Amino acid sequence: MNTPQRIEGKGLPVCVTGAGGYIGSWLVKTLLENGYTVHATLRDPGNPSKNSFLLSLPGAHERLRLFRADLCEEGSFDSAIHGCQGVFHVATPTDFGSQDPEKEVIETAVRGTLNVLKSCATTKSVRRVIYTSSSSAACFLEKPVEIIDESCWSSVDFIRQNKPPGWMYYVSKTLADQAAMQFAKENKMEVVSILPVTVAGPWLTTGVPSSVDVTMSLITGKTQWQGILNSIVTSFTHIEDVCRAHLFLMEHPIVGERYICSTYSTTVSQLAYFINKHCPDFKIAIELESADSDGDVITMSSKKLLDLGFTYKYDMADIIDQTLQHFYKLGIQIK
Repeated sequence: MNTPQRIEGKGLPVCVTGAGGYIGSWLVKTLLENGYTVHATLRDPGNPSKNSFLLSLPGAHERLRLFRADLCEEGSFDSAIHGCQGVFHVATPTDFGSQDPEKEVIETAVRGTLNVLKSCATTKSVRRVIYTSSSSAACFLEKPVEIIDESCWSSVDFIRQNKPPGWMYYVSKTLADQAAMQFAKENKMEVVSILPVTVAGPWLTTGVPSSVDVTMSLITGKTQWQGILNSIVTSFTHIEDVCRAHLFLMEHPIVGERYICSTYSTTVSQLAYFINKHCPDFKIAIELESADSDGDVITMSSKKLLDLGFTYKYDMADIIDQTLQHFYKLGIQIK
């Protein structure tokens, strides 16, 4: 890995892959607000019904360029990455209902990550890559622990054997993260992996992001998302904090490869208790025997990120409040 260095916002442009997604689009917004010129990749940049919200962001007219790229096409990221000082690789397949998850989700995620990194390796301008991994690449362990940190890697064999809801996504993020780290070592590239937990808050996309659906599933009663909530470590963070953490890791002269981004860890029962207490309009019918106990909480530790000087702006009450308010703002029926 190269000597860590600070990356300045008003220098060369930066690239964001998967700019049409939840984190990707909010990251574009964050970068524009901080004076960056942004190259954003999309599968169909010419479709205004999908991408007009990006072009309407403040600063987009002057400092945002859209590029077509596809994870499955080697070399398709070359144009977008050419001349960039930093790359945020956010794009990833998230088709939980795929009929061929091994090929359409897992293989695509790994191959796509390597395709992006190969494009980065072809230009001398790229100084750092921030790869958006997931806490699911660290939290599926054969032996349970109370605190999960960056030394933890999910067991792919354990996930495949148990097949929890969303299993193909968890495998894809684990294998793609490992592939990114290996590629970085072999090519002496500075690649930093950020592992966000479940992300919620407002959104820019036309549809409700899947992580928001998971967070709100106790309120909405959508069983397919409740299944995923029950299968993962119950930790949350705000979309703005996630994107601020991405930018922080790009700009900070860091040493290290993986950073967990988690504001609040709890259990499903305690989350239900919190919502019932904080939002009395919603009464969640769930077993609350352990709601007053912290003994069974598995913590996704952000100590490594916090020790660098990063701070979170939003607590769990903010996350729930702002997510609910965005549903109301858009006129979406919650329950």
